[in-house]
Amino acid sequence: MHICGNITHLLPAIASFKVDILDLDSAVDLEEAYAMVGPEVIRCGNINPVLVDERTAAEILDACKILVDRERGRKFILSAGCEITVNTKHENLLAMRKASFF
Repeated sequence: MHICGNITHLLPAIASFKVDILDLDSAVDLEEAYAMVGPEVIRCGNINPVLVDERTAAEILDACKILVDRERGRKFILSAGCEITVNTKHENLLAMRKASFF
């Protein structure tokens, strides 16, 4: 399930839907989402796609590594919080992929 924007106020209701994967926009705090939907829901996200488009590969790698490390041991898929733009550099996407192996 994905709903764009800050859906924090909807998370208690979403938790009752028993979704398998919840794709969270960059506006949603992942810790708060974890607390609201519980450990069984796979949370997906939530790197800001604007950052992926505008920052350097090194900056993206660092941001993604921090997120991957913070989510270690939990059900989580690293991805952008919304759609990646067509203008995003290939190196930036590779940096996200590389971060998932740390």
